[in-house]
Amino acid sequence: MDYSQLISWISTPLALAATIIALFFAVKFLANKRQKKSKDDNGDQKKKKYAPIAGTMLNLLLHFNRLHDYMTHLAARYTTYRILAPTWNEIYTSDPANVEYILKTNFDNYGKDPKICFSDDILPDGHYVKKGDMVAYQAYAMGRMKFIWGADAEIFRPERWLNEDGIFQPESPFKFTAFQVHKPHHE
Repeated sequence: MDYSQLISWISTPLALAATIIALFFAVKFLANKRQKKSKDDNGDQKKKKYAPIAGTMLNLLLHFNRLHDYMTHLAARYTTYRILAPTWNEIYTSDPANVEYILKTNFDNYGKDPKICFSDDILPDGHYVKKGDMVAYQAYAMGRMKFIWGADAEIFRPERWLNEDGIFQPESPFKFTAFQVHKPHHE
């Protein structure tokens, strides 16, 4: 079979379907393979809790022209999720407790940009992060999450920042990440 025959075969609907099915099973196999056991506080074996798989790098490329909206949709469905890449995971979170943990509590375990996990870890929501995984919080998505801001999250309401006396009440920088929280230098 020469190159042109291979290209024409790959472009058929049957070959495309077979490729998609093969990729699906490959991703499922790799996800199951990563489900390792760890020991709890009593020394008993327990399964590590991985964030759900929301897609692969291919999904991000397919939605590239509307990436922020796509990622916001995923964040509304899963507060913490994984995107699979060939040799690593990308873990995205919109959970303020996870953001605070990554940027403050356990800051030294995560690189700056990109935030690569330096040693195995467990986020406050219970999801396991493997050494070498990239971890990111989604500032754009977090500003639009109903579970953070209420049913009117997508409506511009500056008064949400005011108390009943009209005094400005700042939110946690780990909840409102628009100004990109950083670890203070004096700590």
